[in-house]
Amino acid sequence: MVTENDESMATDAHEPEGSGSVDIIGLRLGMTKEQVVAVIQAHDPKLRISESMTPLVRSDSRRMTIKFGEFLSEIMAYGSRGDQGSDPTVEPSDSVTIVFSGPPAEEKVVLIARKLQYPIGKGPSNDIVESAIAKKYGSASYQKEEGQSSLQLWRFDDTPKSDAELAQYLGFINLHASNWSHAGKFYLRLPAHFDVSRLPGGDIGSALSVQVMTQSQGVWIIYTVLSESLADIGRIKAATTDLTHARLEEHEAQLRKEAESRSGPKL
Repeated sequence: MVTENDESMATDAHEPEGSGSVDIIGLRLGMTKEQVVAVIQAHDPKLRISESMTPLVRSDSRRMTIKFGEFLSEIMAYGSRGDQGSDPTVEPSDSVTIVFSGPPAEEKVVLIARKLQYPIGKGPSNDIVESAIAKKYGSASYQKEEGQSSLQLWRFDDTPKSDAELAQYLGFINLHASNWSHAGKFYLRLPAHFDVSRLPGGDIGSALSVQVMTQSQGVWIIYTVLSESLADIGRIKAATTDLTHARLEEHEAQLRKEAESRSGPKL
């Protein structure tokens, strides 16, 4: 396992078949909406499922907001402690956000983020959690410790990256994982460009990250994020923006055509 103090370039200590073979509660990258809903319901039928639609909108030359359609950007599944008879003093709350690619790309999962939060003093020990993580995902490519928080990263791209680049990526992805809401905001926080020099850590490819936050009584929160390459997500989002611009140009062309068909004034 590569740690933050290792001065060498971080390489894959664990080499899974690829990001498509890795899952979070059965959810995988590339899934369809129907597959996602089925997996969530099988995982925990008590979780509430909601969808977030992102509109394709632009302001035209008349300063009017024009909507050219909308697309599914996220599915959120969440449950509160105490839901449907569960014991809120013992059972953890579970929240999952699944981000989809926008048009013109095919609607597929590009990112999965999960937050599992235990009641204070009711979580399992750190050793039990770390053992479960290692059993499911194998040895991490990179790991760092920050106070009572540990972060691990599994990469599915063998392009060499420095510890500093991997730490930068982890800082970005886990910051957003810990701050997302159920209002469909994760999609908006992801890069909308594919300039590698501007991406956190450059382009590290598809990756899985796990952050474990502990207290003296045991584990408190586990954040898990499985994501396609941020550069690929940026390309998809940029293509969606280009599509909206193209629709706007068609709209403006129609406005000009209508204007040209009207009779001139009597002067």
